[in-house]
Amino acid sequence: MKRQDGFGAVGILVVVAVLAVVGGAGWLVYSKTKTHNQQTTTQTSTSSDSDKQAAAATADTAKSTLKISELGIQLVLPGELKDMVYAKTAQGNIGLSTQALVDFDSGCKPEKGNVGVIVTFKDPNGNDAVLASGTNIESYPNAAKIGDTYYAVQFASLYQAPCASGVGVSTTETAKDKEYTSIQQKIRDNYEKITIEKL
Repeated sequence: MKRQDGFGAVGILVVVAVLAVVGGAGWLVYSKTKTHNQQTTTQTSTSSDSDKQAAAATADTAKSTLKISELGIQLVLPGELKDMVYAKTAQGNIGLSTQALVDFDSGCKPEKGNVGVIVTFKDPNGNDAVLASGTNIESYPNAAKIGDTYYAVQFASLYQAPCASGVGVSTTETAKDKEYTSIQQKIRDNYEKITIEKL
């Protein structure tokens, strides 16, 4: 009988089978680990998105927006002025008020323009804006420039006679005077926090 050296066909088949089993087991472990990592990443991403949405919702309760489509802008309002309302005035301006003032007295409706207005101007060095004393930009240093137009919020009622009838007419302060003063104080304390953005 002859003696044979090396592997025979059966030996090669055994080696291939062992390699296939080891390779298959390795691939199975790899694919399960990859799937688990993707699920963990998705869960983390979803949690992160949920956290961001919750933070945004919290911020939205602190601030709200008033969209003024006629001008293509929106006012970002502090929470204290979230009841801000607007309407076009007879002069074509955008008048502002708060729902609290409107509920207090119909003389404070935004269309009357006697509480506040959106001031617009194109030339910062001109003096054609409502209630401008000096140049437009000196009068409204916080005006937002959107496109070629500047926009600013002006609360005229802070400087003019009250919009509500029967307020401030008595020498002694009445309950109506106190309520009106309280609503106006909230506006005074917060109107400078209003920011203007493009819609």
